[in-house]
Amino acid sequence: MIVIRADLISFDNCTVYSSPTEMSFVECTVQCAKTRSCYMNQLKSSICILCGSNWRLSLKNNTNVLPTGIKMQTTTTRPKVCPDKWTMFQRGSFQWCLSVVIGRKENYPIFNYTAAVDTCLKLNSTLSGPNGMEERDFVRDMSVRVIEKIPHPAARVWIDGTRKAECSGSTWKQIPECSGTNAFKFTDSTIQNFTGYIWNSGEPNGGPVPGGNAMQGCIHMLITPQVSHTAYGTLDDIEYGE
Repeated sequence: MIVIRADLISFDNCTVYSSPTEMSFVECTVQCAKTRSCYMNQLKSSICILCGSNWRLSLKNNTNVLPTGIKMQTTTTRPKVCPDKWTMFQRGSFQWCLSVVIGRKENYPIFNYTAAVDTCLKLNSTLSGPNGMEERDFVRDMSVRVIEKIPHPAARVWIDGTRKAECSGSTWKQIPECSGTNAFKFTDSTIQNFTGYIWNSGEPNGGPVPGGNAMQGCIHMLITPQVSHTAYGTLDDIEYGE
């Protein structure tokens, strides 16, 4: 409860609390706090008056009149719960749910980067990437469990990141700001720790043409059933349409 000074100008939303003994303002305020339907109280001539949710219509601020108790409404924030098969990670002040989803080729001519973004949107989510090593290990290890369910010896996992325009020309390798992960921009603004973006040897290389434009504009994680494989869980840049 908080206390202000105000003039009670209407009793339409109020009732008188019947007490066998004379009440003090504090006792009247306690009674309001204990009464579910009471949101404001005032003591006038030793009479305890309790007012409902529309108490603002009954008051007029005035510093020279009676003290008035007002009940403060509190809210409880429920802890975020991730859906089934999703795992929660803390990203600064954000709680972030991550999962690895199998792309359904029957819904797309080829399950490329654009199809991955669209699939995430249909799940009311966004294509993300590993925010640090803990998330990187989670994505890598969950991806292995996912591909065990499909008849394929290896798989790619699409990761958030598209190549910047200034890092796509024929001289991009000579631009210091275009090395490694710096060559890419990201749609998921909650990624702040890029240590989980671990590149395969020689990557990102922009494409197979030496000295040519960087044709490979997006990122995928390489997943193999053989966890000892050197490429296991590392990143590679790849063309959008592949």
